[in-house]
Amino acid sequence: MVNTPVTLLENPQLYGALFLVGGFQRTPLINLMGSISGGRTRQIGGLEYVEGVEWSLDAPSLSNLRSEQQSIVGPPDFTPTTRTQSTNTVSYFDYPVFVSEQAIAAQRWIDVTNTSSRVDLTQQDPGISLLQFEIQKQMLQIATDFEKLVLDGVYTKSTGKAVAPQTGGFVELLTADAYDVSAPIDRDKFEAGLKEMFDAGASMSNLILFVGARCKQILSKLYGYAPMDRNIGGVNIKQLEVDLVGNLPIVVLPKLSTKMIILNMDLPKPVVFPMPKGVLYFEELAKVGTAINGHIYGALGVDRGIAAEHKMYINCTV
Repeated sequence: MVNTPVTLLENPQLYGALFLVGGFQRTPLINLMGSISGGRTRQIGGLEYVEGVEWSLDAPSLSNLRSEQQSIVGPPDFTPTTRTQSTNTVSYFDYPVFVSEQAIAAQRWIDVTNTSSRVDLTQQDPGISLLQFEIQKQMLQIATDFEKLVLDGVYTKSTGKAVAPQTGGFVELLTADAYDVSAPIDRDKFEAGLKEMFDAGASMSNLILFVGARCKQILSKLYGYAPMDRNIGGVNIKQLEVDLVGNLPIVVLPKLSTKMIILNMDLPKPVVFPMPKGVLYFEELAKVGTAINGHIYGALGVDRGIAAEHKMYINCTV
């Protein structure tokens, strides 16, 4: 895999690189979240933040139509609105960067063309320093870990200095109202989940379907059709045309297996809790022996929006 070239060491503030360093292939969820949100990063002043408040209307009714006599008596009984508030928290990221001076002296520059493609993070420069290489490698690790947090994180509130807060992810948010397929996915089941989403009041706008590799292959077979060309065989669909939605793009998310998630991409946005030195930054620490010692530090989270605007399918056996 070849990633988007990103130069990191010139600026110790690394937050912007977080959404680019993994590229669309490796970290598609945060890559899209960072680009579609248009830089709408949410900055907070504490660890906890409110993502949204859900409420609903009563079922359509004609019971409040009143006669003149009833109107004189007064309006019908009032039923207070029930509101459900979704709260989340940021997570602290602290990743070490360590390079020995012996290694720097022995190999001052790394030719990245000779390294594994999994850590080939630049194509423009013929080489990068060992310190740059370690920073970029850790940034790639942070990006993949942050994407896993956005997807699978379990909300954990910090109750003291020894308790690490953890951001709640989309799987946790959407589990209560998930559509349980409990069978191989087919068109009827997939579209039944869309109807549940529509009936729950979702706006059905700017939706993207995230699927695992095998579910993507199955959807291609269900919705695809062979091209009218004898020299081309097979199907590889990139979007669906379905009722209630219209055009529904598909993105393969490697971390999903038997789940599929539809997200309204107008809503998710990154959340940051700025530290005195920045949002996500590299800082050199006290030397350990002859080694260069530092870390990348920051507090990050995600604003998922309200659950009714998204949908998750579970137990899509393949």
